[in-house]
Amino acid sequence: MFIVIEGVDGAGKTTQVNMLKGKVIRGKVIKTTKEPTDGKIGKLIRELLSEEKFDNLKMQLLFAADREEHFDSVIKNSIDSSGILVSDRYIFSSLSYGIASGLDAEWLIGVNSQFPVPDITIIIDLDPKISLMRINARDSKEAFENLKFLTEVRKAYKFLAGKYSNCFVIDGNKSADKVQQSIIELINANLK
Repeated sequence: MFIVIEGVDGAGKTTQVNMLKGKVIRGKVIKTTKEPTDGKIGKLIRELLSEEKFDNLKMQLLFAADREEHFDSVIKNSIDSSGILVSDRYIFSSLSYGIASGLDAEWLIGVNSQFPVPDITIIIDLDPKISLMRINARDSKEAFENLKFLTEVRKAYKFLAGKYSNCFVIDGNKSADKVQQSIIELINANLK
């Protein structure tokens, strides 16, 4: 089973993925991964995200290239196994952030069309004002992290959630433990 956790920066995705790592659900151990990856392309993406300006179109192509490498080296094997792989970000991040950047939605969908849709996508929904408070408590900040932009990203996530029956939205205002409980309940209810 392939599961993705999505949401605006600061929504708690990484916290939730880290909390899931190694848990056992119905005899299946949860393994975790993330995008951008720690590979060469993923490292380049992180470097570019720390800069004030970059070309959104080129960034989306880099995200797709990183995703291709990620799919071939990690995701594909998990889809073929009976285990559970949970990823911190995947296609919906590219779509939501790309749409919020003003890129054409159809083009973004086309660039990502060769990648399989996850079995479950979980969007942790959080007001961008709260996510920015969480982000400001961190040591580093990325180019996408401002109120206007994150508001648009949130709208794009909500739009996408309405388009896919295997996409679920969880309230990110709850405590980390309550969000985790909701995620585990969703996994249990949808586990093949």
